[in-house]
Amino acid sequence: MLFLRAFVAALSGCAPFLSSLNGTHSCPLMKRERTAETSLLECRTWCCSQGALCNAYVWHTEATQCWVTPSAVDRRACATGRFSAWIGETRYAGPPTPPPTPAPKRYDWNLQPGLVPPRGRAWRGATVDARFDGIPGNQDNQVQAFEAAYDTRLHIYRTFKTSSWAAISPGEKRFIDAGGILFYSIEPTNWSAWTDWHSAWKIKKFAAAIKAVAPAQVMIAPGFEADGHASESQNKTALVYGTAASYKAMFRNFRKVFTQENVTNAVFVLDLSCGLRDWAFVLELLYPGDSYVDWAFVNLFQSKPQKAVAKLPKHTEGNCTAMFDELYAILANGRVIRNASIPFGLGAWGTMNATFGDPKDGYPSQPIPTADRALCIKQVAAALEDRAQYPRLAASIYFDSLNSLISPLQNTSYGSQELAPVLRNLLELPLFDIMNATTTSTTSSAS
Repeated sequence: MLFLRAFVAALSGCAPFLSSLNGTHSCPLMKRERTAETSLLECRTWCCSQGALCNAYVWHTEATQCWVTPSAVDRRACATGRFSAWIGETRYAGPPTPPPTPAPKRYDWNLQPGLVPPRGRAWRGATVDARFDGIPGNQDNQVQAFEAAYDTRLHIYRTFKTSSWAAISPGEKRFIDAGGILFYSIEPTNWSAWTDWHSAWKIKKFAAAIKAVAPAQVMIAPGFEADGHASESQNKTALVYGTAASYKAMFRNFRKVFTQENVTNAVFVLDLSCGLRDWAFVLELLYPGDSYVDWAFVNLFQSKPQKAVAKLPKHTEGNCTAMFDELYAILANGRVIRNASIPFGLGAWGTMNATFGDPKDGYPSQPIPTADRALCIKQVAAALEDRAQYPRLAASIYFDSLNSLISPLQNTSYGSQELAPVLRNLLELPLFDIMNATTTSTTSSAS
């Protein structure tokens, strides 16, 4: 059999292929029209002598049968089943191989000092759910799927890592190589176990992963939504990761180990929850200090309809303007974050498709009206554009995941397709136009 395959492959003028018989012949329009041939060579010779009357043949090596067809058979459509039984050639080599997808133009976004965007601009970012394009197994290409679907480039992509999954994936590396800013999020669940030299070996994993992509800078959040996991503010035991003091010590230890490992491309981020409005006092207790924090991010999620009345002492969870006003005021009041040059961002924000399924919210969960969700997106867009009211707002990361997923693609499950045009309008805001507003040279960019 190996000899036969080598023999056929060596013959000129045709494209060799393997065929199979699975109940019916796998190649379309193939018929057993030849009975006199007694060998593969005779079968081939007859077919090649017929010109356009025979554009493909297969030889059954066990039954010694010659099957032919005038059709230009795509050999790839036949390459299934028992390869040892059928062998043949076709004049049709199949459709041409598409040219490789060109690499996106490289910008110097991740080389900007401190990852601060040009004055008056903001970074456009997102997390992207594995379900975004509806293609199973395509998880590492969701950034590219998002950019193609919305016809825009992301400046920031937020990813989530663990001690056992610290490596930067090939898809994330492609994003970085094109100039993208990776937001590298970690969530230790026992803060006190990360506060001293005993934990250095764990932190070194993250340090090595980030150092490997230098000089591109990477945002790193050592623990996210810390205010919602501190014992002083969280009353649900399962959600408590430690005291505010232990979080502060952990954050500082991360920075210490990164310095010891000579990591020069890490930008340290403080990530806070939307619940900060209900326990603003804890910020002072957990804040690592201006010399340790390069950016401060808050998260914002619409989890109720716009007109929902807050149950005191809780704040509103439906009106995104009110939520953002409150969150920004806590960060910018100068009582905790005293360095006025530290930029702020929305680290993860979204509009949920339903309320939480919680007895306090009227179990079971209820859908949030589409009009209310669209209004939330427009409210955030207005806040982003109001540079006078929110001058330090420098990044927006839409949480395009879980129950905040919005995708314009029809094959995406629970993708809230009807909201895609509204989100697209936000993504196209002029303040995100940083392709032509870079502050350093882009001479290294590639098309």
